[in-house]
Amino acid sequence: MNKLYICCMMRGWTIGFTFILLALGTNVLQGQTAVRFYNEAVQFYLNDAADEAEEKVRLALKIQRSYPDAWFLLGQTYAQRGIFKTAIKYYKKALKQTPNNPDYRFHKALAYDEMGKLRKAIRFYLETTAVDPHYVLAWKRLGAIYFLASDYPRAIDNYSHALDSNPMDKDALLSRGNAQAALGHFPEAISDYDQALQLDSADPNIYYNRASAFFSNGDAYAAVKDFSMVLERRPEDRDAWLNRGISLLALELYPQALEDLDRALALDSNHADTWWNRAYLLHEQDSVAAARA
Repeated sequence: MNKLYICCMMRGWTIGFTFILLALGTNVLQGQTAVRFYNEAVQFYLNDAADEAEEKVRLALKIQRSYPDAWFLLGQTYAQRGIFKTAIKYYKKALKQTPNNPDYRFHKALAYDEMGKLRKAIRFYLETTAVDPHYVLAWKRLGAIYFLASDYPRAIDNYSHALDSNPMDKDALLSRGNAQAALGHFPEAISDYDQALQLDSADPNIYYNRASAFFSNGDAYAAVKDFSMVLERRPEDRDAWLNRGISLLALELYPQALEDLDRALALDSNHADTWWNRAYLLHEQDSVAAARA
């Protein structure tokens, strides 16, 4: 073969290979730049600077269109500003590139939830749990939707799914207890509240709800104890004073009950229920005194 021809072939191959290396190098650099912009966007997003986060993540997407996490983050910047319809548009782009990502599906559902489009929210929460059966937040949101719709059996079922995946979820225990109480299943509610208090013995909301369940289950003494725990932590809680007073009234401890009702009125002098219970207490007290006379 002609030496000149061979030389030209080798030169051409070398030049072509150099162009390939340059192209690969450019792609790597572009990818690194896209990641840098994305990471900067994440920091802005975490600091509640959605506008700046959007600017950075759009720069990342300008360099690299096939970047599902960036599309998702762009959606998050809109959700952070309450622009859920636009957020959904970008979640869809992320899902188109990575269809089985449960986080993308969950936040799409959450956006519909925030917009009040509950049927679509339920659909995408269920899709989330189909992709990841242990996605606790999706089960809890489903439970909350059904609870607010007064569909307490379904609420219990979904909170139970959440607890199957994470038995240490205090909020799921509290919420399932509330759904049980709404159905009048007070022993079951008390059991859930007991477990929640084992996880967080300082939460006044759990004591308050357990106190209400105790009272409804006919145990006014236990209710008084739990309302007292609430008042140790929230001394300005009018309803706790009122309900402890009602519990003391049920135990016929009239002076203590009157003191609690007066404390409730000191916090809210216009609360009709407190005045009614106070009047009822005085009537009962007078009736007992007359009977003893």
